[in-house]
Amino acid sequence: MIAIGIFILAFSFMIAGRVEQVIFDRHKRLFQIRKTNIVCYKTEITYRLADIKCVKAVKSGHDGINVNTLHYKIVIEFNNAGAVKILESQNESKIVKQVALIKNFIGQASDEECRVIDETSRM
Repeated sequence: MIAIGIFILAFSFMIAGRVEQVIFDRHKRLFQIRKTNIVCYKTEITYRLADIKCVKAVKSGHDGINVNTLHYKIVIEFNNAGAVKILESQNESKIVKQVALIKNFIGQASDEECRVIDETSRM
């Protein structure tokens, strides 16, 4: 009985797990997110690079006495489609570097250093 439960749990993790590809195509002027799960089912979301409003680094999570879930992520906001999270890490310098590279690639580079927006919760 326990073996069946473990098998069902393992199978549900395999179905839920997916590989995500983030593609910036300069020639087609597109930004794509492709997700493929274990059974090769693919979903694709496509945006135009011209619709990108801003690319920002965000610090989120909880910083408490017993619990520390701080992490950093890259969020891309669009003019007409909301926002998309594309990368998450606990390393702040990695996220800041990637934001600078993305901004440079899409032509939104500025002379000021990329700052991290703080969305953490404290108690």
